[in-house]
Amino acid sequence: MKRFFSALFLALSAVVASAQTLTVSQGSVNTVFAAEDVATISVTDGSILTIGGVDYAASQTDSIVVDEREVPTASVEVAWTDDGPKVTIAGDVAPWVSVTVSGNHVTAVADETLEQEVSYTLSGTAQNASFTQQGSYKCTLVLNNLNLTSNSGPALNIMNGKRINVVLPEGTVNSLTDAAGGTHKAACYMKGHAEWSGAGSLTLRGLTKHAYASEEYTQLKKDFGKLTVTEAVGDGLHIEQYYEQRAGTVSISGCAGDGIDCEPTNDPTEELNGQVLIHGGVLNVNIGSVGDVKALKCDSLMTITGGTLTLTGTGDGQKGIKTGTDLLVQQATDSSLSITIRMSGGVYHSGQVDESKTRGIKVDGDFTFNGGTINVTTGGQKAKDVVVDGLYTKVSGTMNATVYN
Repeated sequence: MKRFFSALFLALSAVVASAQTLTVSQGSVNTVFAAEDVATISVTDGSILTIGGVDYAASQTDSIVVDEREVPTASVEVAWTDDGPKVTIAGDVAPWVSVTVSGNHVTAVADETLEQEVSYTLSGTAQNASFTQQGSYKCTLVLNNLNLTSNSGPALNIMNGKRINVVLPEGTVNSLTDAAGGTHKAACYMKGHAEWSGAGSLTLRGLTKHAYASEEYTQLKKDFGKLTVTEAVGDGLHIEQYYEQRAGTVSISGCAGDGIDCEPTNDPTEELNGQVLIHGGVLNVNIGSVGDVKALKCDSLMTITGGTLTLTGTGDGQKGIKTGTDLLVQQATDSSLSITIRMSGGVYHSGQVDESKTRGIKVDGDFTFNGGTINVTTGGQKAKDVVVDGLYTKVSGTMNATVYN
């Protein structure tokens, strides 16, 4: 390989002149350089090849191939196959992104000096597998028929506090399952601001705690497809800052905790902190655990302007909707709005004194209803349809429920 490195250096001018590409392979990781990137090639002592600011040791390099393949820019591709994960790194970001592979577990670390958005495309099916991304600059994450089951921690672990653009391409079917008995927060974990788009689907199972968790806001955009939670030891979706749904179908069941739980971050000045905003789409939540669990819950204001919500539960002490402050249900002029809540359960006693009573809707602040249709039915000892601690104001719409104010 030393002799080959030296020969490759002498052939540089021919590579650049023909606008070819150069692929360096080290185990499961391939780095692909365009001709303009290999202009900075150098060889040190015949054993270290430097391309575009990246050093490759002869002892760790399996092959170097010059061909005419198309070079992706600002991208990392990870494909899990029967032979393990195959990684392709674009040469223009290779100096700032390092990828390590351990079995089926892949970790991509972006250097803190990186000032370019990188797109990570993940595909394939694997057991005992996971993907972790660490960085301090926004990125895009494309799930292209990705199906991972982890045996250690989350299946998808994004340790990046910036904006994460998550894309489910149309027609793709994706699933993520974490390891049971761990200390992590979720099967699919986002440290940053997660913005979801794409008409594909994703199914989650959370075997340690939550199925999905984000430490900043989570948005489902207007072209979002389908998110399904089939199991969670904790909450289906556990979100800090705010949850916003503009479209798509979200179906949650099999959770021991809440369906959706949104709580504020530690910074009280954060935008929309602790809020839930639903402007469209379909939300189906079924909760089955007894106790003070909620289908849809936030610690601050909840605003619903459109969409079809069906919240159901069977168990003592449950709530369909629970707000920490106010609830505003106000139908937008360009959308339909329908909320159906069916809760069947009595009083849950967690001790000799503490108890939780079944409620269809429980509002700790004021409730303003201005358009749409709300149907609430409850059954069980001391169960009530709608309980409002503050002021209840009905402007318009159809309320098929008894409101206690």
